[in-house]
Amino acid sequence: MHLTELESFSILPLIDWHTARPDLCGEAGVSYLIRVNGKQALFDLGLNRRREHPSPLLRNMTALDVPLSEIDALVISHHHLDHVGGLKAQKQQSYRLSSQPTQEPNWRVFTPQPFRSPTRETVVVTEPTEIIPGLWALPPLTRKLWLMGNCAEMILVAKPIGSGPVAMVGCGHPGIPAILDQVEAYCGEPPATVVGGLHYPVNGSRLHLLGIPLQKYFGIGPRPFPSLTLSDARHGAETMRRRGVERLALSGHDSTDEAMHVFEEFFGDNYETIEVGREIQFAPAETT
Repeated sequence: MHLTELESFSILPLIDWHTARPDLCGEAGVSYLIRVNGKQALFDLGLNRRREHPSPLLRNMTALDVPLSEIDALVISHHHLDHVGGLKAQKQQSYRLSSQPTQEPNWRVFTPQPFRSPTRETVVVTEPTEIIPGLWALPPLTRKLWLMGNCAEMILVAKPIGSGPVAMVGCGHPGIPAILDQVEAYCGEPPATVVGGLHYPVNGSRLHLLGIPLQKYFGIGPRPFPSLTLSDARHGAETMRRRGVERLALSGHDSTDEAMHVFEEFFGDNYETIEVGREIQFAPAETT
């Protein structure tokens, strides 16, 4: 597998917990627009918990002047509700852009396991797969989660000019060591930058159902009552720094503020909290 060094590469968060502007919608979900040398891929579709139409994703896209028709590919990191557009889509093993039918662009759809697409066939990724030129999906990493069964999650990678690989992560269910190991195995070096969720709901949850803090008890591992601590967050941050990760853009959709502060302490000026509407730049800005 060969990563082409990219002259132009950026990530625009369309859905996440924090927002850069008051007119943008934040929620406990993920959707990122990845721009590579003039092509665009959409990574996940958010939550749309209230089953709105247009969904928070579509409203943010309008506010940020991101035409759906100009997106070349859709990638679903894994099949959980906060990444496929809601609980109904998760139950149907499908995905939804909004609560009502929406005209999809003529894009290719890449998934970690068989999905029911509303309008087109999907490509199930089983080996390193180039999504658009310069952007790759790695084979899904599988982890058994309590009461949720096996979760297959895909990591995306790209390589800006003058930098090591960038790993783009939906939720981080496989765990930091497994993610770093996989990127290094396929790319020949560890990621220099990690962007996305790492799943450290230390003292609570961004997502609740019937009063249950879902992220605190589900999605962490095989234990019936997992108890992540700030020490776990510190160990994760130490592991990343020791393994060569230089920059971190962390999602707040599945990590609580206390855990995020731990990662900020370790990465300092090379840390940023992901905010909807604030583009994460790599090239050419970092090479000038």
